[in-house]
Parts: sequence; structure tokens; C-alpha cells
Amino acid sequence: MTKQMGLSLGNAEQILAQGFGLQVHTSTLSRGILRMAGKAEPTYNSLLGLARNSLVNSLDETGWRVGGRPHWAHVAVGEQATVYTIRRGRG
Repeated sequence: MTKQMGLSLGNAEQILAQGFGLQVHTSTLSRGILRMAGKAEPTYNSLLGLARNSLVNSLDETGWRVGGRPHWAHVAVGEQATVYTIRRGRG
């Protein structure tokens, strides 16, 4: 809900409580997201390696908002992998 729909952790907590009767705290949701990120990191690093070793990459950047503040989404599409990152600046 927080990543695909852009909901805050508080809103996700409310949906889980009201829609499904699940009582979870925002801190629990946050820790779960951090654990999942840690498990996904080796795969992401492998995809970065594939993109970096690609002979040709198509690059794109677009404006993005994180917590209402401007950021940049940088995307690289290679022969075998597509990777992206979201950063505060364009550099």
C-alpha cells in the first residue's frame, strides 16, 4: 500500500485495522519494509551490475515526490536489466 499506492504508514495501519481487523503499528510496518529491503539488496546489486555491464543503456530521469518534497527518479534500461533509484538531487 505504501509503495504501489503511495499511502502513508498511518493510512496503511488504518486500512489494515478497519478493512481486515488487523492491529499493527506503523513502526511494525516500517521495520517490515526495512527487512524486505535488506533481503532485496543482493538482487538489486546484481541488477545494477547487469545494467553497468550493458553495452547500451537508455537513461531517463523524472521529477518525483517523497513526503511532498521534490526528488528525482533515475532509470537505466539495459539489455538484461532495468534499474532505478530515487534521489534528492539530479547528481
